[in-house]
Amino acid sequence: MLRRDDNALFRCTVVLGIVLLSWVLVHPVASAERRTERLVMSASDSVVMSGDDTTTISVTLKLASGWHINTNRPIQDYLIPTELTLSDAPPEVLDVQYPPGETYSFAFSKEELRVYSDTTVIDVTVQNRNASSRAHERHWKLTFQPCSDRQCLRPKTIRLPIDFRPSADAR
Repeated sequence: MLRRDDNALFRCTVVLGIVLLSWVLVHPVASAERRTERLVMSASDSVVMSGDDTTTISVTLKLASGWHINTNRPIQDYLIPTELTLSDAPPEVLDVQYPPGETYSFAFSKEELRVYSDTTVIDVTVQNRNASSRAHERHWKLTFQPCSDRQCLRPKTIRLPIDFRPSADAR
């Protein structure tokens, strides 16, 4: 026979299970895509390079409707810039081309802000210096602060795996 405390514990356990299952369903991770509740980051999950190849990889950010993130160079120094990096070399990052973003006025600020909203593409040029003849996995790391016209959430960092593979002629 369940006592009152046991029944309450059972209900709490069921509710916690439902919350955890909901979180897992809302936060799927695919090899070429990383989702948060406000942003989807996607890029090619595999790049083939040989020798000292140089290539440009486009990383796409899709923001949920009504949300924005600061550009890489926000107008105000105190704002959190969006930053995309690649873990450990090789390949070596030669250049990151951030789009300029758009300037908006929001009710919460007297100053205009430069932000990314909707879909933004960041182009990263990499060179395969000191190339290995083996495949190696690296991670994109995106740091950003999602905001709506009413609130800003804490800054976040998400990671997305990318596999660099040597071409057949480089093996």
